[in-house]
Amino acid sequence: MSEVIPSASSPAPSSPAAAAPTPVSSLIAASTAPVAPSSPGSSSPAAAAATAQPSAFSIYAEGGLHPDLAKLVAGDEFKGARSVLQKYAKAEDPNKALMLGLSNLNYLASQKGLEPLPADAPDAVKAEFEQKLRKITGAPEKPEDYGFKRPEGVPENMFSEEYANEVSKILHKHSASPQLAKDLLAFDATFGQQKLESTKQGVVQAARAELSRVYGNKLDSALMDAERGIDIASGLTNIPADSLRQSATNNPMMIQLLAAIKTATAEDTRADGQPAGSSRSYIEQADAIMTDPSNPYHGDWKSGDTARQGRASAERQRLIKLHLATGR
Repeated sequence: MSEVIPSASSPAPSSPAAAAPTPVSSLIAASTAPVAPSSPGSSSPAAAAATAQPSAFSIYAEGGLHPDLAKLVAGDEFKGARSVLQKYAKAEDPNKALMLGLSNLNYLASQKGLEPLPADAPDAVKAEFEQKLRKITGAPEKPEDYGFKRPEGVPENMFSEEYANEVSKILHKHSASPQLAKDLLAFDATFGQQKLESTKQGVVQAARAELSRVYGNKLDSALMDAERGIDIASGLTNIPADSLRQSATNNPMMIQLLAAIKTATAEDTRADGQPAGSSRSYIEQADAIMTDPSNPYHGDWKSGDTARQGRASAERQRLIKLHLATGR
């Protein structure tokens, strides 16, 4: 029989393309397509395999690590890595669970290092970071636990509890330490007080400059007249002298008015409208209410009626104040 045509019982001659190569690892599956024989100038089978796209693979198999990967991380130096990988082996999609887990571990690592978190960090990671930061700085659990009080040496009118409460909310939001909060509040109050004192000094200087322009070298005398004018105006109006003094302080217009009242009362007319040269002093007029039947208030004084006697008494007190203020 011709050897060119083999018999049916003879085994078929082997061909280079007849058998697929045994894969080295199932992580990268070999192609089962026949490999064309090489020819001069054509690519070799090894070169063709090098340019082939790898197929999908999995790190896990049947509830555990893929056998080939398990061999790769079998050494003691990979004990930590095995623990991390096996943690996600039972998940519904272990590959996806592993990727998400590594991402979260990276966030937690940055949190433990107190590095700024990325803007897109999960809310749970942000909350844990803030809690850790508060433990380090000693920030209280609630804003009101800062316990802000008026700093020593700061006047009551320079401290706002409402303002302090709003500041405490901002400080708590950023995990500020209690000492930082205390120092900041004290500085704020002290700076505000210094600023107010500086403003007051400016007002005082401006008032003195205006009064010096009006009175010239007679300013001190005019200020003394204004002081006496306060007592006279208080006697005429029953406005408390302290209230008039408070209104006049550093107020050039009010000071000029009070000085004019004193001058007019002393030189032109008396407070009761009588000429300045009248023989009856203020104290004499006060006594006349009780003793002189011709006095318009004498009838009220003797009437026995509470309301009328009150009017007479008020007029008598007014005259006594004028006497004490002017010496007349």
